[in-house]
Amino acid sequence: MNSHTHLVVARALLGRRATRTEQAAILVGAALPDVYMIPFVIWGQIQNIPFGTLWGETYWQEPWQTIGAVSNSIPLFLALLALGLWRSRPLALLAAAALLHLGADFLTHASDAHKHFWPLTEWRFHSPISYWESDYHAPAVAGVEAVLGLGCVALLWQRHKALWVRLILALTGMSYLIIPAFWVLSLGG
Repeated sequence: MNSHTHLVVARALLGRRATRTEQAAILVGAALPDVYMIPFVIWGQIQNIPFGTLWGETYWQEPWQTIGAVSNSIPLFLALLALGLWRSRPLALLAAAALLHLGADFLTHASDAHKHFWPLTEWRFHSPISYWESDYHAPAVAGVEAVLGLGCVALLWQRHKALWVRLILALTGMSYLIIPAFWVLSLGG
């Protein structure tokens, strides 16, 4: 799934009675598995690496594969969840949000599958569906993701009355139109 969907799903599922600190922990946890991609893309831009080369070759090289394995490790987030359940509700919610993210990614990454069970194994589950690869039913998956994301946005809209929160939710909802348009235009259809 796209990063913003991970955020709204985690907030909708885990944030009903969360304090502000816990809400922040949920958002951080939902984003954490993808955060390494920000410096990766910035580094690629600084190095003038073409977008196709960056994702088709550089992404598969070290240190990016190890960084991705750490940030997508189910065993590591299960350990954080256990620690959080023992000592800290915000840490438990952070780990739970990350695990929701990893569960969705496990099911929606085909050729670009993560090492979800690192450091126990290097094995990757190559899903028969992908959130972005058209050879693996991406248009159908994107439709399901958009319905899920918009449903979570609507639920969160009902929960939150603050204008700034609703503005963010409106922008998130619009992203389900903007992101597919970007991919269609950038990939030439």
